[in-house]
Amino acid sequence: MELDVSQGFVHPATAFPFQAELTLEAQDVGGETVTFDPVTLEGSYFVVDDTVRLEGRLTTMARAACAVCLAPAEKAVEIDFDETFRKDANETEDECFRFEGKAEHASGEPWNGRRALDALELTCTGVQYLREHMLPTARIHYSILNTGGAAPNVVQHTAEAQFVVRAAKADYMEELYERVLKVARGAAMMTETTFCEPYIVSAYKDFVSNDAMDDLIIENFRPLLPIEYTPEELEYAEVFKKCGTTPDAPTPIDYSFNEDKRKPARGSTDVADVSYVTPISQARVCCATIGSVGHGWTTTVVGKSALAHRGMHTAAKVLGGVLIDLYEKPEALKKVRDEFEAALGGRKYQTIMPTDRKFG
Repeated sequence: MELDVSQGFVHPATAFPFQAELTLEAQDVGGETVTFDPVTLEGSYFVVDDTVRLEGRLTTMARAACAVCLAPAEKAVEIDFDETFRKDANETEDECFRFEGKAEHASGEPWNGRRALDALELTCTGVQYLREHMLPTARIHYSILNTGGAAPNVVQHTAEAQFVVRAAKADYMEELYERVLKVARGAAMMTETTFCEPYIVSAYKDFVSNDAMDDLIIENFRPLLPIEYTPEELEYAEVFKKCGTTPDAPTPIDYSFNEDKRKPARGSTDVADVSYVTPISQARVCCATIGSVGHGWTTTVVGKSALAHRGMHTAAKVLGGVLIDLYEKPEALKKVRDEFEAALGGRKYQTIMPTDRKFG
């Protein structure tokens, strides 16, 4: 079937209805010949980036001779579908973990099918068992993107998930990522499906810390603390604190000042890549309420408030003060530079991203 989806690329994230009719050849089901009326597909599609998603329903009438009396028999067939396609997709190169199997009807001849979803489930299970045998500072996250459709009475021929691997050091992250790939390859072998090797779409180095720069950050923080919030800002924060993970906290805002320069930050950022090229330090300031979950809706909403802006203004003052210190105190700049060069030990920055691909 060919479907013109060009309007979807002109107007992304907009649903466009479609209707199509197909002719399906007779099928041998358990030794019986089954014929089908013209197959009607109705639904909608929408495009996000280079991905086209089709949702809808397939309807037809299946006809065969009754196995008992040989009288003509018919049965209406209705199957909901939810399929994802990628523009210029390549079976050997994908931005997610994708498995390809062989579709079959689940009650017809499922033994001839190979369920891609089985491979994906085994991969996720294998990753769970892998957690015991990796460093406690490492993390593996995944999100299932495509289960092969919503219909349970089919052998799903495709399944996709996105995996994220984190570690305190980039070398260990790459090692752990390869172990996750081995799990997926093994799952494909177990299920006789095809694992389409993914390419890395984003990767960050580990952060090269600089104590001398951190000391300047701390020195410029102290005169600005504690941050003073207005009664209106505190009242606003109190509302969102109740939606977080610690609704009974005595205060809606974290006033603590952490001077532990070696406490690792929880998160990933390309600032770490920059830290291999020039000395870097970061001023982390409270811009959300206590209990707000990172990437969650409360953090997003509070991030637009005067409370968050006050935190950002404070961070800007700190960074500005550090820049002035580095400009006016050559000995401070030399100390930062000397520590940076000693930490690198002659190493040069090398990206983790594939160098043979063009991203844009």
